Amino acid sequence: MSVAQKQVRRMDYSPDEIVRSQGGRGETFASLLERRISRRGLLKGSVVATGALVLSTAVRVDVDAGFVKPGVSSRYGHVAFQPIPKQPEDSQQIVLAAGHRWSPLLKWGDPIRFDGPEFDPWNQTAERQAQQVGYNCDYIGWHPLPFAADDSDRGLLLVNHEYTNAELMFANFDPDAKTREQVDIELEAHGATIIELQRDPATGRMTPNLLSPYNRRITGTTPIAISGPAAGHPWMCTSGDPEGRLVLGMLNNCAGGITPWGTILTCEENFQGYFGHLSNLSADDPRHAVHKRYGLSDAGGYAWEEHYGRFSIGAEPNEAFRFGWVVEIDPYHPDSQPVKRTALGRFRHEGATFGWSPSGRVVFYSGDDARFEYIYKYVSNQVWDPMKYGMNQGLLDDGVLYVAKFNDDGTGEWLPLVYGVGPLTSDNGFTSQGDVLIRTRIAADVLGATKMDRPEDIQQNPISKKVYAA
Repeated sequence: MSVAQKQVRRMDYSPDEIVRSQGGRGETFASLLERRISRRGLLKGSVVATGALVLSTAVRVDVDAGFVKPGVSSRYGHVAFQPIPKQPEDSQQIVLAAGHRWSPLLKWGDPIRFDGPEFDPWNQTAERQAQQVGYNCDYIGWHPLPFAADDSDRGLLLVNHEYTNAELMFANFDPDAKTREQVDIELEAHGATIIELQRDPATGRMTPNLLSPYNRRITGTTPIAISGPAAGHPWMCTSGDPEGRLVLGMLNNCAGGITPWGTILTCEENFQGYFGHLSNLSADDPRHAVHKRYGLSDAGGYAWEEHYGRFSIGAEPNEAFRFGWVVEIDPYHPDSQPVKRTALGRFRHEGATFGWSPSGRVVFYSGDDARFEYIYKYVSNQVWDPMKYGMNQGLLDDGVLYVAKFNDDGTGEWLPLVYGVGPLTSDNGFTSQGDVLIRTRIAADVLGATKMDRPEDIQQNPISKKVYAA
């Protein structure tokens, strides 16, 4: 496959409908739901001679809930505004409700410091890009200044830069001849931007503070620590990092979440597209099947493997195992090192959203955003001490990862992904807790987790504590 074909494949990767969980023992959520609906229909049509039959429903559908008449408050809140008319599909305009306005805040290439290089797309370099706002924004997280302040006039904004479009970034781009310089720029355009914002009292608009010491970039080449059970595992070791505890960069960071101790969790999603040359790794090598289960291929998607050996599976078979994790970043300490928290599992994380357990331990929910993959939650073993803030909590290295299994009666259970528990033993090829986490998808297959239809956002209601997944 040519580099041009690879580029098209990468752009089409978001709606990837390839099913890779065929070996999973669990059912699809759709089949469970269909049985549940069929059963309810049968019972509804039956005559019960004595007593009353009460069914609890998992989902209540209200046909009026999504509509608000002009000038009328929603019955689910106090929002009242003139609805926006439907726009043509090819419309390029930003249309807001009456009384609202928009203005550009940050753009690709904006310098993040007062002495940073101005953006010149005709003469862009990797060094310049590393000092500028990255490409293609996804998750945005707000962190007030000072920490826990109860206003929105000053704070830190973290923005994920999920992927790059080389054909839009580079003039006269030739997909069959991507240069090393272009790859270097793409690497620096990935990752995240942290920048301080302040409200202009004259206009009420937020503006970047380019003098702020908090401003920084985390990119595809930033040294990032690896912690938790998978750190140091043989499959995490490479020629560049024989200890398996330090990786260069984070890639394809999609959504994220904020911890109660003030850090950010940013999540690597479609990392598989950055690696190529799978056929150069013997099919008899056990790593080959794991890479295939995670969607790695010969083609890759960015052609980075043509310039850097670490993205070539044949040359560096373990590098891909170092991606697909949740990365913790402390925005309040600009010299702190980001950390990949392996206890939260390895898959295509859409996000990592916070919740509380009844015992006061912290919980983070995450969906594997691919067809017929799974919903996960991580529960810390220890209770958070509200007097402790910052990175060194230990809570994200010491806990249990669970995967969801639903039943057709409306109930469900969380199955622990713990080495030695249930089928996650040496009899089924698992060797350690680190191994279970590196192969999270395969462990969930073995447990019989319910196959979902691309689960993305998962949120806990702070009042009812109910958890909702979309």
